[in-house]
Amino acid sequence: VHDNSLDLTAPLDYGAVMGTAYRTQRGTPSPLGASKKDDMVNFAIFSQHAKEMTLCLFSPGVQSSFAELPL
Repeated sequence: VHDNSLDLTAPLDYGAVMGTAYRTQRGTPSPLGASKKDDMVNFAIFSQHAKEMTLCLFSPGVQSSFAELPL
């Protein structure tokens, strides 16, 4: 088994974006996609060759992101 997932071992704190503070921490690798767990959302992705990733958050009906969180 070869695991190419990004290593998010330490929480990353992002300042207030649109009045909300965002913090990332290591999640679970499945199910793929976005899934709600308690008061958090887990984003699970797979890429065989990715060296970095940015999580972009959008509001419904809006085409530009309101937050871009480099992971």
